[in-house]
Parts: sequence; C-alpha cells; structure tokens
Amino acid sequence: MKACLIAALLLLPSDGFALSPAEAFEQASALDRAGTNAAETIPLLEQAAKGGVVQAQLQLGKIYQFGRRGVAKNRELAKKWYDMAAARGSQEAMTQLQLIYLKSGHDYFNGVRADENAEWLALQARQGNADAALKLGLRAERESRDFKRAAELYETAANAGLTQAQTRLGMLYADGKGVPQSEEKAVEWLTRAAQQGYADAGRKLAMLYAYGKAEPPKAYAWLVLSLSELFPNVQNLVEVSPDLERLLNTMTPQQIEEGQKLASQYAEIIRANKKAQRLKKSP
Repeated sequence: MKACLIAALLLLPSDGFALSPAEAFEQASALDRAGTNAAETIPLLEQAAKGGVVQAQLQLGKIYQFGRRGVAKNRELAKKWYDMAAARGSQEAMTQLQLIYLKSGHDYFNGVRADENAEWLALQARQGNADAALKLGLRAERESRDFKRAAELYETAANAGLTQAQTRLGMLYADGKGVPQSEEKAVEWLTRAAQQGYADAGRKLAMLYAYGKAEPPKAYAWLVLSLSELFPNVQNLVEVSPDLERLLNTMTPQQIEEGQKLASQYAEIIRANKKAQRLKKSP
C-alpha cells in the first residue's frame, strides 16, 4: 500500500508544469487504480472534464451519481457532468441522465419538467438513439397527435430494427395517418416486426390480411402465430380469440390447410431470426 501511495504521489504534477486535459485524466486514472480516494482525484478529473475530455465528464458523473471512496452522492453534480458529456454526443451520459430523470427519488428530479426530459430524448434521437426516437414517436402520436412527426421518428427506430416502431409505422401506413395510406407499406413494416416474433405486429398483420387484402390463409397463419406467442400453453387458440373463431368460420377447408402450411413456413423464419438475435447478443 505504501508503495502504491508513493507511486501515486509521483504522478502528481510538479509546480510550474500545467497538465493538458488528457494528461490530467491519465493521472486521475492512475491515482484511481492505485486506490486513492475519489476526493483526491476530483481536481484532476475536473481539469480534464472542463478541457473537454468526455471520459472525465462521465467519471465525475458516476462518482456523484453513485458515491465513491470519500465522495457522497450528489445528483445535481452528477447531472451537471453528464450534461456536459451528453452535449458531446455520449450515449452513456444520455442513458444515465434518463435514469436520473425517470427513476430518482430525489425531490428535485421528481420535479423535472416533462419538456426538459423530452429535450434529452430529442438529443438522443438526433444522435441516433433508436429507443429515444421510439419514445418520442409514441409521445407525438398519443399526446400531441402529430402523426407526421411520429412517422418520421418511428421510421428512424424501425430502420434500426425496433419491432415496436416497425409495428407503429405499419399501422400509420394502414390508416393513412401522417403518411400516404398504403397497404403495401403497412404489410412491409408489419411483416418485418412479425418475422421477429413480435406478437402485436402479427395480430395486426392478420387483421390487415383478413379485412383489407382479403387473403384468409395469410391472415390465419399470422393470427395463429401471434396467439401462440401470447398464449404458449393454450391448446385450443379459438378459446382465447374470437377473432380466430370468426376467421375460421369464413374459410374453406382448403384455405385452412394453406394457412397451416404458411404458419409452418413463417414459424421457421421467426425461429431463425430469434436464433440470429441470440447469437448477435452473445459475447
């Protein structure tokens, strides 16, 4: 321990020699690795952070957000440093800010205005954060009824692969809200989500095939698959879905057989996509 402290002291700057922001961050990191209290590294981290070193801004945010060796939690200071990092495009800082806004029990943060939170979501969306784009899209659709804005935001998130965004965008095309009405576009986006196993997309796609495009076998296939996702332990899906019962009453035996074949084909696509997603997430 004594050797570590001596080594740490040797890293401190000599009088008359100013450290660059990067050097200050390097020395703060070395002191941290040597076991020095966080309180002693803060001056160096602040020098680096004020000089634009994003990692230093993040480190200060974490120290104050969670508390660390010699430094008490201080959410206002955590927000200050995360703000600086987020302004430079740090996704990690944006995520931590959102957690502070949404989950903190601190009175100040419980009183944060909804529009301020929306500003950070907008910043995240501009930086390419698909989750933020989806959340803003839901707000635009459900609260302000700005369907055009919702469609733009959903498309950003949908192109990034978010199934909920693909589903919402598909429904806007189906209804002609915020975008020109297009069954083809609706089917395209809903199919993308349904093929990932997103049950809500499969159910909406089934309704579109049943009542819009009048293709009962495809409607049957997607409805059965979506119901199977929602109710995996139910033997007779008709018992939980009046929609399926109504659809079956309009179908010929040949159409039902074709629908069953399509359901098997679509299920293989879903399984393959889910497997690919698991492999993508695994280290």
